[in-house]
Amino acid sequence: MFDVKKRFEELEKAIEEVSKLMEELGVSDVCKRCAEVFGSCCRDWVEDAVDDILLRINAMLGVKIPNGRIKDGLCKYCGENGCVLKVKPALCETYFCEEFEKLGGKNVRLKKSDRKEVENRRGDQKLFKES
Repeated sequence: MFDVKKRFEELEKAIEEVSKLMEELGVSDVCKRCAEVFGSCCRDWVEDAVDDILLRINAMLGVKIPNGRIKDGLCKYCGENGCVLKVKPALCETYFCEEFEKLGGKNVRLKKSDRKEVENRRGDQKLFKES
């Protein structure tokens, strides 16, 4: 039987794991500093990677979906403290710009296998599949 509550608990655990990984890599600090200096790579076109399913999953996880944006040109899911989404598009969790290392982030030139690991740790791909 498909247990939605159990799947969401698993998803929240996976989100915590990915958040820890991103923290270890310095993503939060570096991206925040970059946004302050360069304006962020979270441009408005990035929101096109967020589909209805991702929005519904986030809403079910208690995320308040914004109606507008904090600054013209930025993704509407970019809040004062970064992305408001708990479950983000893979693009947002696997893309590291050329400036990332220069601003203090760890060497994270992700190979395809590493990107797959981040996606696997997210867990949302398994959310709606029968087990």
